[in-house]
Amino acid sequence: MVIRGAPAIGVAAAMGIALGMRRSKATGTKQFATEFQKLCDLMAATRPTAVNLFWAIERMKRVFADETRPFLQGARLTAWELVREGISTTVITESMAGPLMRGGEIDLVVVGADRIAANGDTANKIGTYTVAVLAHEHSIPFYVAAPLSTIDLSTPDGDHIPIEERDQREVTHLGASRLTPEGAKIRNPAFDITPYRYIAGVITERGIFRPPYSESLKQAFAGLATSA
Repeated sequence: MVIRGAPAIGVAAAMGIALGMRRSKATGTKQFATEFQKLCDLMAATRPTAVNLFWAIERMKRVFADETRPFLQGARLTAWELVREGISTTVITESMAGPLMRGGEIDLVVVGADRIAANGDTANKIGTYTVAVLAHEHSIPFYVAAPLSTIDLSTPDGDHIPIEERDQREVTHLGASRLTPEGAKIRNPAFDITPYRYIAGVITERGIFRPPYSESLKQAFAGLATSA
């Protein structure tokens, strides 16, 4: 018995799972999830009497789904998929992320991507860049999860990714109801660019790729057949 005291046991279990997953050799998200569950089961069996142990393990399975305006993405499809998988899910608005990070309620961020440039700069739904900066400020790892088809080695960096400006009505109205005053100017960029320096890793079906992305993202395609 090296660790004594129920709270300390819970903290040690969470740290053990985190360290174990950092050493993961998983080559895809499904394998990564399987390894994570095995580690959780292993930790749960070590000290089955301590309730703090199970509290810590369950807390690591809790997800905050970040909703973004104006399409309310995150609150709809993302939250629905997580709930369907039986994952404890709490929906928050994007402006709530900072206080929750500061309060220690978030220890990892995973976002999607619409295009990843050769240097790792990532285009994703508007608001992603803000979350990345907040995660960096609070020393929280920030990961991008995307299929290989999202990586565009022909685009050197984020400055070369065009940003779509969508219909102003998406901001001014909710259904038939107008939200903003007549005469107010509107901007509605649908995406933003997160610089590579804020990204701890890119999770793909071929594994997790880490900086320097100008080298590792090329390796992601190594050995893949090319079509004419």
